[in-house]
Amino acid sequence: RSGLGVGSREYANLAFGLSWKYSGLLRIDYSFQYPLSGISDFYGSHRMSVDMKFGAQGIEEITLEERIQQLETLLAKARLTSEEETMRLEEEKKKLQNELTKKDMKKYWDLGILFYRQGKYNDSIPQFEKILSLDPKHEKAQKLIKKVKEAKKKKMKKYWDKAMEYYRAKQYEKCIPQFDAILKLEPQHEQSKRLRGRIEDIIKKSKMKKLWQSGVFYYKQGNYAKAVAQFEKILKIEPAHAQSKE
Repeated sequence: RSGLGVGSREYANLAFGLSWKYSGLLRIDYSFQYPLSGISDFYGSHRMSVDMKFGAQGIEEITLEERIQQLETLLAKARLTSEEETMRLEEEKKKLQNELTKKDMKKYWDLGILFYRQGKYNDSIPQFEKILSLDPKHEKAQKLIKKVKEAKKKKMKKYWDKAMEYYRAKQYEKCIPQFDAILKLEPQHEQSKRLRGRIEDIIKKSKMKKLWQSGVFYYKQGNYAKAVAQFEKILKIEPAHAQSKE
């Protein structure tokens, strides 16, 4: 879209813009305005806005649901009086229910794809499962669930292999973020939890050993203040460390 503005005091302004919408969930608007006259030493301005829809259902969906409720009330009365009116109302209700179901399925599909592209696999899968709850034979949703699970498994393996690489190189502190990434994708991954705990223990003992050696060194040098500082650091890590207390 574009426009031309002309006004008093030699004002003239040229503007153009564009808008991108993603399934009613996200919209990005951009515009550029350039003064043709009336303003000196000004080279135009850029404007951008981002709108995201989340939370409650939109007006259209609520209207459909309300109309369905109205039809149910009318049907209760029509069944007592007119068979023809009952059939007409039931047909309308069925049509609206199908329309609402299609809208819900599209919404779940778009969210599932969005989460999948963002690597949020645990958020993506439930959206496709919602589709299957409405249409158990929905082949695309079935395939996407399988695809998302495979992508999740592949990413977990990538983090695991990297963690093992650091582990073999005894770069233990670099292992922790890799296990954390796995546990974010799969909180009950027992191997990662177990190995992460073991590595944390190795890191802890290594730090305590270095502090102990440093403290003993300062003690032998007669630098008691620095020695005490090292032993106090050990006690912060392990309050029950008897040698440091002595």
